[in-house]
Amino acid sequence: MLSACGGGGGVSSSFSAVSVLSDGSGVARIAGGSSTLVLVTGVDAYIAQGNAGLTGTSDGNLKLDQVPIIGSTNVATIRQGAVTDKGGTSQNITVYEINNATEGFALIEVPQYDVVYFAAGSDKPLSNIPSGSFTYTGNQVVRDWQGGSFKEFGDVTINADFTNKEFVYSGNSSNTGVNGIGYLDTSTGKLTSVDASVIANGSAYTATIHGLLSGAGASSVTGVFHTNDARPDYAGAFVAKK
Repeated sequence: MLSACGGGGGVSSSFSAVSVLSDGSGVARIAGGSSTLVLVTGVDAYIAQGNAGLTGTSDGNLKLDQVPIIGSTNVATIRQGAVTDKGGTSQNITVYEINNATEGFALIEVPQYDVVYFAAGSDKPLSNIPSGSFTYTGNQVVRDWQGGSFKEFGDVTINADFTNKEFVYSGNSSNTGVNGIGYLDTSTGKLTSVDASVIANGSAYTATIHGLLSGAGASSVTGVFHTNDARPDYAGAFVAKK
């Protein structure tokens, strides 16, 4: 999860595209000391900058456990504070993390440019992928993608069927719902649903979910999602564990 801010604690990271949307935003994957998905505007430029070592906090040794704790849920510790990128721009960060800040998601808001992005990932490598079915519980956030101020944090349940390579996602908060059925790649630990749904403020959208399993025995899962309109109206991130 260290790569949520683009840093790697001195470990070389590689940036690659998972998806590119019509408005130029998209999902990037950062692999190295950790495995992280980042939903960001200008994803091609973000990947190029990341591979050139230009994306990240000003302190390459930043640890998420340095961000102040403001609360907790029944699954996650909640942290909130500010970090500074390598260009000197302040970013407000809200983190929901599990397992001592090694896994979780981050909502990053950049007031100076009215830009939002999401990151979700883990410092724990995936190993010993199981068979059978398991339930993961955790938290999610849904926010206006760019512009606006609507955001809600809520709960998520993910039922993963490793035998049939399928997962069911069900997340909700007061004014949002995220639901979907998708493919679970048992060789890589990737979760993908391209026909999920997001309901926010009374409006319904089709949506895409990208997730990554991590830890021994696939102990946790993190990911990001967005609505499927040409310029997404809503997006978010999640973390859950067995």
